[in-house]
Amino acid sequence: MSSSYLPELISFLLLGLAFYALWRQRLRFQSLLPLVFAALFIALSRLAMVMLEHPRLQQMQWFGLSRHSLQIILDLVADFSDVLGVLLLVLGFLQTIKFLYVEEKKIETLSELLPICAGCKKIRTETGGWKPVEHYLLQSGSPPLTHTFCPDCESKIREQIKAAHK
Repeated sequence: MSSSYLPELISFLLLGLAFYALWRQRLRFQSLLPLVFAALFIALSRLAMVMLEHPRLQQMQWFGLSRHSLQIILDLVADFSDVLGVLLLVLGFLQTIKFLYVEEKKIETLSELLPICAGCKKIRTETGGWKPVEHYLLQSGSPPLTHTFCPDCESKIREQIKAAHK
């Protein structure tokens, strides 16, 4: 067995492991899909290079081609697969960066939300306690508060007062 194509064979096996690792995570991270195909194309390129460097290129008999013709075809396949693999790697990295940016924005948005009770309107503090809105706003540095009624509440209260005096 010639050792001239051993590095290509080892890189093919390592790319196979990378492909398997990416494939297992494909549903969890949609942005990994181009990376999966990149690993596949680069592995195809390495396989074509192994076939080219094999001392007894017997594969030419499979296709009915001369040794020179098959070498040209395998060289073209290897080059095309390398270029396509690199392009897909770049696309995959860009999609992964975009995915991470979107996830970071979601986390930032969720961390800015202020939990408020739907019933009593108390606000949950960072320590997990609950405080009335007025106390929370005063402690968080808001301007002094004054109580008043909005037009809807004012009309409801006026109706309640009129109904109570009848």
